[in-house]
Amino acid sequence: WGPEHETTTREAVRSLQDELAVLRSTYLTGFTSCTMLRSVPLQEWIPPLGVGCVYVPTCLHTSQPVKNTFMCKEIALSIASEVWEKRADDTSRSTALGDFYLAFITSKHPKTHVEVTYNLVATLQESSGDQACKLFLACLLGEVSESVYWKQEGELKSLEIEIEKLEEGNEGKVCREALAVLVEEKYGVQMKKELEYDMECCFGCEEEKVAWREVLSAPDSRMVECIRHNVQAEFDTALGSIEASILRTGLMTISRKAFECALSTTTPALPRKVVTHATAHVFDFPSPSTSLPVFK
Repeated sequence: WGPEHETTTREAVRSLQDELAVLRSTYLTGFTSCTMLRSVPLQEWIPPLGVGCVYVPTCLHTSQPVKNTFMCKEIALSIASEVWEKRADDTSRSTALGDFYLAFITSKHPKTHVEVTYNLVATLQESSGDQACKLFLACLLGEVSESVYWKQEGELKSLEIEIEKLEEGNEGKVCREALAVLVEEKYGVQMKKELEYDMECCFGCEEEKVAWREVLSAPDSRMVECIRHNVQAEFDTALGSIEASILRTGLMTISRKAFECALSTTTPALPRKVVTHATAHVFDFPSPSTSLPVFK
């Protein structure tokens, strides 16, 4: 093993990375969350995306123009919340969120599910500045793993449990200063500033005790947005590390064992059972495999 081998390996990795970039670029020419459905202001009909195209999610398959109902953001978020609620009961989660959503929306709106879905997606696109809208749309289209959402919910639930310990009496209120200290210790000074801004918006500057659930449930809570954003950033970083680790093998296929090793190495904090479950989800769905193409 000498310098010439190292150079060859680097070139191979660079070649694989270039190929991955091309594949991503090719995908992005298809339908993504950035492809606006309502491209014309006040248009009466939304153009169909067609049937059978690999770039178009199944829930958007249609060859007929779709009536533009100008669904409001509140209704879009209520649909998203209901889907997440139903999904929480689906402990196996053996199907992709897009397929789960299609079954759900078809049963609820058997005659107008396509119209509802097109308008839902269009409204979520237009409201992408809202983290909840952006994430649900990305998960629905398969651009982001729904694991991000469940980890966000877990993080917020953990915070709620800690805040409950600060409650005084049965009023559901906590000392404003104690809450700020807790958040700073858990997340840092910047998150404390976001919390103070949220509390000021909800209660002004006078109240010493605040109804903390109102802060966390506020639709425009900057602290909650930041927590969700941080979880997403951590997930993206871990995913990038796993991708780089796999690419460094220089192979066009990867075995189950090698994938598990890459996952364990790049995310050492993950419990063993989580690594095993994640590997099984990749290699056993839709049918068991001992190895997979790197770019699958």
